[in-house]
Amino acid sequence: MKIKQKIYILIIIIFILAVFLSPLSSSLPDGLEYVAEKLGFVEKISPPVLNSPVPDYNFAFIKNQYISKAFAGAIGVIIILLSGWGIERLMRRKK
Repeated sequence: MKIKQKIYILIIIIFILAVFLSPLSSSLPDGLEYVAEKLGFVEKISPPVLNSPVPDYNFAFIKNQYISKAFAGAIGVIIILLSGWGIERLMRRKK
């Protein structure tokens, strides 16, 4: 099997995992949020410079939370793949 075929198969597996496992992610706060709440300084956190386009991995226009998180996982994989592809293209041009 050629390397490109292996890469395509890996991309498909990653995409499937992201779509089906993203909805199973915990709704509990992450470690940093948990510690900030526990130590009582969560109120002192300054507002973000940029707001997330997908807060809490949910799209407001999708009512079903499972589908919304699956869609967010798929979009995330696509963004990472396109970013990696773009960086690879830039690096190849510099050589």
